[in-house]
Amino acid sequence: MLDTCRQHQISLNLKKCIFCVLCGIFLGHIVCKHGLLVDHAKITVIVDLLAPKTVRQLRMMLGHSGYYRNFIKEYAQITAPMEKLLKKDH
Repeated sequence: MLDTCRQHQISLNLKKCIFCVLCGIFLGHIVCKHGLLVDHAKITVIVDLLAPKTVRQLRMMLGHSGYYRNFIKEYAQITAPMEKLLKKDH
């Protein structure tokens, strides 16, 4: 786990660390031997968002989901239709 933290340039305070565990939670991410994973408790906020009805709500929704774009397969293709709605003439 410490090697994974080093690879992702995460600094740790050893006084606050818990050792001999397979996975640990750090800043909303699960750190384990498979790398960084998203904490499913954090994703439920995005899943439970209502469909946006205004441009402001659409921007907010894209902002919330954009944080997790590295963990969502084909994020750009999924959000492309929503991004088009943000253009001036749409």
